[in-house]
Amino acid sequence: MKKSINLLAFLTLLLAVSCGDIVDSDENIKKTAVTYAKVLENQETGVILPLKVGNKWLYTVDELNDNDVVMRKRADSIVVISELTLDDGIWFEVYFPLISKKENVLMTNTEKGLWVRCEQCEDKSFLWAEYPYQNKLFYVMEKHFVISDSNGDTLAEDFGSIGKTAQSASIKLSNGQDYETIKYDVFAINKEKMITQLHLGDEHYVPDFGLVASYIKPYSKMIGENYELVQFINEEKEEKSCVFDEYINLGEIRKDSLVTISKEIINTTNNSFKLKGIAIIPATEIISFGKFKPSMHEWLNASLKPGQTQSIEIKVTPDKLGEFSTTVMIIYSDQNKCFYNILIEGTCIE
Repeated sequence: MKKSINLLAFLTLLLAVSCGDIVDSDENIKKTAVTYAKVLENQETGVILPLKVGNKWLYTVDELNDNDVVMRKRADSIVVISELTLDDGIWFEVYFPLISKKENVLMTNTEKGLWVRCEQCEDKSFLWAEYPYQNKLFYVMEKHFVISDSNGDTLAEDFGSIGKTAQSASIKLSNGQDYETIKYDVFAINKEKMITQLHLGDEHYVPDFGLVASYIKPYSKMIGENYELVQFINEEKEEKSCVFDEYINLGEIRKDSLVTISKEIINTTNNSFKLKGIAIIPATEIISFGKFKPSMHEWLNASLKPGQTQSIEIKVTPDKLGEFSTTVMIIYSDQNKCFYNILIEGTCIE
């Protein structure tokens, strides 16, 4: 049974480990430093996460409280946005919510595994998933932890060292899909001694396919998250991945202002579609939803028959200057296929 992290134990361990790391920081660097010799030319085969512009992994996410009870469900994604060439080879800009839900990171596959460059992280460059794995603990990064009381007030905050181990495993998702995986267990670690202290969650990857599941344990006021894959999409491989596609350019919008799009979804085909959910790709806080007609419950639990119409309000509130682009995807069937894809772009100005 999954259990939430004991707050007192976690805080005690975090502070103890942090202090120990500082004392012998030079030795820690020698013990934990991981480097790669080369960036792989082939980023799609023989790797733990195939990287190619247009690759998208869509997930359902259960947000969990301290008792592992689901508080709400949402959708999220991993998206390979663009390709760039740096001095050591090909890298990719990726929206990767397990590292940051606010800023994109750079990723590439190396001979050591999946490597990350992250300007907003404490460690600017680090190994996220060792592959091929070596059956031993490896250092990943420093993570910022915040411990809060029941009122949401901060009791303590600090940086703790994160490490992972890997092993062959299998997993069955709630949709019945079975996968043979490499399971990465995530730990708070004593970086000085390179030993595990506290289990924080796990990640399941299928080589040459990507992340299929991830569990982040809840603790204190910080919620836990359970990711499960619902669909993998590659825009170049699929001539038409959605039944309907639409493009909306909002032009210039002032920062923090609200624009509401009232959208009618009309089924002009001869088939019926049972709508199952809505995904925002990449996940972003600038998109929210207003009224559904019929209600949200009816909207997602009835078949949209030929000639029928349903409507949705999409609210856009840009919060950063410059161009923005996001996609609202309406999903249908138990296989989570794309029914209606709406690409929304614009420019945020002062």
